[in-house]
Amino acid sequence: MIDPDAHTAQALVIEGNTRLRALGVAQLRSLGVGRVAQAAHAADARRLIEQQSFDIVICARDIEGSGGQTSAGGGSGQDLLDELRREHQLSHNTVFLMSTSRAAYHQVMEAAEALLDGILVRPYSTELLAQRLRDARHRKRELAAIHGALDEGRNAVALAHALARYEKQQPYALYCGRVAAELLLRESRHAEARALFNSLANNAQTWPWARLGVARTHWDSGDEAAACQTLDSMLAIDDACADAHDLLGRIHVEKCEFDPAWHAYRRAAEITPGCLLRTQHAGALAFYQGRRDDALTWLERALALGMDSKLFDALSLMLVALLRYDRGNAGGVQQMVVELGRLCSRYPQSPRLKRLHAAAETLQKFKTGGPAQAQAQAQAQAQAQAQAQTQAQAMQSLRELSAKAGDEDFDFEAACTVLALWARLPQALCDGAEHTALLQRVALRFSVSRAIAEVLMAVASGTQNEAPSAAGRQRSERTADTVRDCQARISTLSEQALEQAIAGNAMEAAQGLLAEGELTLNAKLLQLAAAIAGRHASGQAGSVALQSRAQDLLQRSCKAANHIAGIHRSGRSQGGMQLRGPKAAVPAAVALAAAPKATSA
Repeated sequence: MIDPDAHTAQALVIEGNTRLRALGVAQLRSLGVGRVAQAAHAADARRLIEQQSFDIVICARDIEGSGGQTSAGGGSGQDLLDELRREHQLSHNTVFLMSTSRAAYHQVMEAAEALLDGILVRPYSTELLAQRLRDARHRKRELAAIHGALDEGRNAVALAHALARYEKQQPYALYCGRVAAELLLRESRHAEARALFNSLANNAQTWPWARLGVARTHWDSGDEAAACQTLDSMLAIDDACADAHDLLGRIHVEKCEFDPAWHAYRRAAEITPGCLLRTQHAGALAFYQGRRDDALTWLERALALGMDSKLFDALSLMLVALLRYDRGNAGGVQQMVVELGRLCSRYPQSPRLKRLHAAAETLQKFKTGGPAQAQAQAQAQAQAQAQAQTQAQAMQSLRELSAKAGDEDFDFEAACTVLALWARLPQALCDGAEHTALLQRVALRFSVSRAIAEVLMAVASGTQNEAPSAAGRQRSERTADTVRDCQARISTLSEQALEQAIAGNAMEAAQGLLAEGELTLNAKLLQLAAAIAGRHASGQAGSVALQSRAQDLLQRSCKAANHIAGIHRSGRSQGGMQLRGPKAAVPAAVALAAAPKATSA
């Protein structure tokens, strides 16, 4: 018996080897654990953990094989744990033990980084397992005040408890110090968080998370140069720190340096091949850069890692459909249409999924055959008429999607999807004036930064062609010029309004920005209108109402306006300790799950 409460515990054994999995289940049962479930693959385990809570998890480090060989379908137990922690799928009170055939130094360091509750080297006895579980569950009880406050969202209470234990160097002081530093960073108390992370780094100089915490405090406080300097020094010592590459990639994206950003995200995904999120980020960013082969490789790998996971983003299906269309793979496009349709059936209330499904269906109706196929179709009048009818339906669908560019829920992802469809529209069907009007509408709405403008140009310029025709090149140039003109217009309006406000005409400037913001739904204009009204026109008649109107429009129409390659959507902090708060429902439009029933032993 582990402890008096063991009979109420629910456990999960994750092991690819049938014999070892059965042995683990039997050992837990012999120790009095009440309910034990099992999973043979990381993808199955991920879905089970998403579906229900477990008090104990025993996971093999090499889930799918031996000798460190893991399959594309699951990756290692370490990757699974990292991903679950990042996405808040594990409770603070869950005991997570990793089993392995050997415990090399780097594996012990990984365990410390991931805050594992223990490593079990096979073969291990039932007595050893019982001792590890007793120790881990005691630790959970010892820190119950901190964990309970975190789970209830009482961060101030958790911070006070954690700082007290760290300063008094009570048991588990290092862990408490890390918790306290993360909570300080959440509250934007950057100087205090940096001092604490530096203190932790001095006490644990070989652990990258502390130095990464210092870099994060620099980045969050706006000191980009100091953040990059810290990350570069870390990677010079250890190039295998995936979170450091992750954060460096995020910084490069913000600076519109997409080539180094891609290399950073790709390296992070290479280091953690079983991480679904990093794989999707690498693939999506490659797509927006026009790296078609790389994008398809990474995104198809993401499909293999787990389309039924909550962490899988439906955008990956749409991007794969576009890439397969570029290769003339009609069957591959059809497969993505089916998958998106399946998700729509599971989540019928999701506007995002409906939009993506409609876009994939529209793409499917475009002509995907090569010249020989087109010639064969032209020889048969019936086939030609059918093709013409299908393309007419495609144009109708595309116009319907484009007409939603002014809707409140039309976000940056929707804009990129529609522009990507127009870029692939057969030249004979493309109405130049109609396309330009849409592009202007979208660019004026979303040109809030140079990074966004660069992505719009890449998506809308038809970069999918290996050797574009002269007409195609001209179309791409016109597209880029249109986006640049719109970005310049937004910048000019902003600059003129600021000059006008400084000259003493603040309300007039704010009203002008609000009018343009209402017309374009541009977040930059609306934010600036509210800022000028609040700072330069404070106390003037109508300033409060103007701020309220601008904020209302921002909240309703400018949500998620800056998702580049899905990177901003998850809201995770690279290298941060994943402190789980009150569990919130995950929108089906963002992360989708298909949760199977647990396989009870």
